[in-house]
Amino acid sequence: MKWKGKDLFDLVCRTLGLRETWFFGLQYTVKDTVAWLKMDKKVLDHDVSKEEPVTFHFLAKFYPENAEEELVQEITQHLFFLQVKKQILDEKVYCPPEASVLLASYAVQAKREQSSWRKTAYLEGYNRDPSRSQPFPAPHAHVPVLSSSH
Repeated sequence: MKWKGKDLFDLVCRTLGLRETWFFGLQYTVKDTVAWLKMDKKVLDHDVSKEEPVTFHFLAKFYPENAEEELVQEITQHLFFLQVKKQILDEKVYCPPEASVLLASYAVQAKREQSSWRKTAYLEGYNRDPSRSQPFPAPHAHVPVLSSSH
């Protein structure tokens, strides 16, 4: 079967249960050049190696102006979160230290809300029980400081 880019993309979206597909695309690298898979073109007609396996990265191609209103599906929000987090940690996107602390606190809060309250009373490295003598870690202890040269 000669798959078009759209066939492969649709398969990935169905596998993820993603309905808000218009923000995303499949990215690949060829000879140190990043390219996006064209939906109307056959996958093997792209400038990809026919002998070597090709890795496609499912990534946000477009960012909404108002994420809170436009990203409705939870999986869409999660995929955006993962991509932005990776870009910040890989220093591909500059994030001031103050914003890093705020974003880290949001991530911890979201993770905490997902877990059951009947489970452990501790977050990773964060002591929520005030009767314990172990202090809270410094707020900057787990947040990378990115250089301003980006």
